[in-house]
Amino acid sequence: MRPHLLLLLLLLTATVNAPAARRQPPDKYPAAADPGPPAYELRLHRYSDTFGTTPVYVFTIGDIAYKTVDALKVGISQLPSGSLLQWVPGRDRYGGEPLLSNDADLKAFSDYCTSLGIHFLLIPSD
Repeated sequence: MRPHLLLLLLLLTATVNAPAARRQPPDKYPAAADPGPPAYELRLHRYSDTFGTTPVYVFTIGDIAYKTVDALKVGISQLPSGSLLQWVPGRDRYGGEPLLSNDADLKAFSDYCTSLGIHFLLIPSD
C-alpha cells in the first residue's frame, strides 16, 4: 500500500473514532448576556376635559392606565421583584397631583414599592 494512502486511512480512522465532544461544532450563538431586571416608566397624565375644573389624573405604566394610587399599587404588585420603576414627573404642576402633592404620600408609595422588591426611582426635574 502506498504510504500516503496508509496515512489517509489512519487519519480517517482516528477521526471516526474520536470522542463525540471533540467532533461537535462550536456554538454558533453564545448565550446572551443577562439583561438585568426589567425597567418600567411611570407617567402621570391629566385628562384634557378637566382644564379649568378640578384636575383628574391617571397613572400609566406602558399601555396600562390606573385611575387611583390604590389601583396603581395593585398593578405594581404584578411586576417582578427586582424591577425598576422610574418616574420623571416634570416640573409643571396644576395642583392636586397624586403622590406629588404630599411628601408623606410619596414616601408611603416608595416604601410600598420597596416592600415588594421594586426599586422606585423618582427623578426630579431641573
